[in-house]
Order: sequence, then C-alpha cells, then structure tokens
Amino acid sequence: MSDVLTVVAYTKSLEIMGFLKEKSGQRFTDIERALNINSNVVNMRLKDLRTMDLVERVDKDKKRLYVLTDKGVEAYTLAKQIRNLSPD
Repeated sequence: MSDVLTVVAYTKSLEIMGFLKEKSGQRFTDIERALNINSNVVNMRLKDLRTMDLVERVDKDKKRLYVLTDKGVEAYTLAKQIRNLSPD
C-alpha cells in the first residue's frame, strides 16, 4: 500500500490518472499532449502506475491504449480526498 501512495503522491501521476478517469482508453501521445507533460515524465509515471496495477495498457485496433484500472480509480479517489484535506 505504501508503494501505491508513493506513486500517487506525484502530481503528474494524479494528473494522468484523472485524465484517464475522465477519458478512458487514451494513447501515450494523447496523454502527453492533453496534459502538456514531457514524454519522459509520462513514460516514467505510466511505468510506475502500471507496476502498481493502477493503469493497464491494452491493444485495441492496432492502437496501444492506457486505461485506469478499478484499483486505479479507488487510489485516485482516495488521493484526491487526502489532498483536499491538506491546507494549501
């Protein structure tokens, strides 16, 4: 569990998870462009998220898409709730 919390603590991980929650089944370049995040950062965060089973990569119609898993939805929701509790 602590590994999952470490991964979702990264702001960019949360941005990616939020994007995939709203728009499931996105390509790497879709994520990169929509969030305006450097490709190296997107790659690192997706790798971490996949390792924790928060995001999965699926092949559909010759496209590689990224989808938030059920575990990812739960982790994202919890992380957002925790962030809303902390003062800015």
